[in-house]
Amino acid sequence: MTDKNNEREAQTPAGVEAALASPAPGPVKSCCPQCGGPVKQTWRDVSTLVCATFCVTLMFAPVLFFMAIGGGGRVFAILGLVVGAIAVLSFWAMPAVGALAVVVRPRCRSCGHRLHTRLDDPQRSTEAPFPKRLAIIGSAILLVILAVSLLWLRTAPGLETSVMGLRPYLWIILAGFAFGLGLLSQAMVWRRWRARMMGTGREGCVLLLATLVVGAGWLALTAGDYCYLSRTYDPVKRAPQVLDRAGLAPLPPSARDVRVYSWAFLLSGQFALRFAAEPSVIEQFLTASPSLKGVTCRTYSTERMRLPAHSTDDLFAHLFSDRPSDGHDYYDPNLHSLPDWYHKSIRDLGRRYEISWYEGKFQGELIVDDTNYVVYVHVSRF
Repeated sequence: MTDKNNEREAQTPAGVEAALASPAPGPVKSCCPQCGGPVKQTWRDVSTLVCATFCVTLMFAPVLFFMAIGGGGRVFAILGLVVGAIAVLSFWAMPAVGALAVVVRPRCRSCGHRLHTRLDDPQRSTEAPFPKRLAIIGSAILLVILAVSLLWLRTAPGLETSVMGLRPYLWIILAGFAFGLGLLSQAMVWRRWRARMMGTGREGCVLLLATLVVGAGWLALTAGDYCYLSRTYDPVKRAPQVLDRAGLAPLPPSARDVRVYSWAFLLSGQFALRFAAEPSVIEQFLTASPSLKGVTCRTYSTERMRLPAHSTDDLFAHLFSDRPSDGHDYYDPNLHSLPDWYHKSIRDLGRRYEISWYEGKFQGELIVDDTNYVVYVHVSRF
């Protein structure tokens, strides 16, 4: 009888409350300290489900893609895309759901009493609601930091290559996870220090500090990646690849504002180059270029310009002389996909050379802007 009475006393609400007050770390107990009823931990269960979903989809998505490449057809490709999208969404949701699990305390299913967690401040004396407005302001600041950094990363060299072509998508995925980490950091700081922040006016400073720490970490990560791309895909180092395929002279040492575009897949590719230099340097470069030997250039001015055709009909009408010419040359602006810094049009003094090199395998053009002293080179192979 004595043992049974001791067991009953251990199961009383006072015994449960003493167990919950223990400083030993661990999950929240499944009994209410007031009535002994079961505890509802909804967001913690949701967080566990989201983590499990991410792990499962991350494991099956590559399998489906490999099956699609191996002859599985569109069905496996679509399934792979769907599973991959679920993996990305669950990856973004993990820290956000974790933040909700931290903010929302577990509740007793019988009496509705909310339990304390190990993240609560032991000195907490009053109930403090979560400062939603301050959290929204901090999240907005973090969102601006993420957006600006992504736009900045888009200017990094080498993103047009097949090796780095998927890197911007990786940045977007990581940025979504970083945004969720900002929410989670705010929730954890508030849960741990809310009693000490009550009435001091420091609630906003502490929450914003947590957001800025995440933002600073993200900026450090992106700055390192940008420096890596700048060193690896330095335009001056990549310029010889374009010049060799175009049969041109080496890049002049005094060239400035060098930009390079390089895209290749198997035996096809497109390569573009731009640089500015003094007029005498440009003339020496043209004279020393093997592919321009004996090639006659076409000159342009304000009376005869090289302009983009407004439509396919206008282009064919100009090429086949179906109507009187206005004296200008027209080209198809959609023929090649080139970066914005490559100017195909010539509206002032300029020259254009046609390039054919390596027995005609590489075809392209060289444009000299004689007004701004800029050289544009483009060759392609298909």
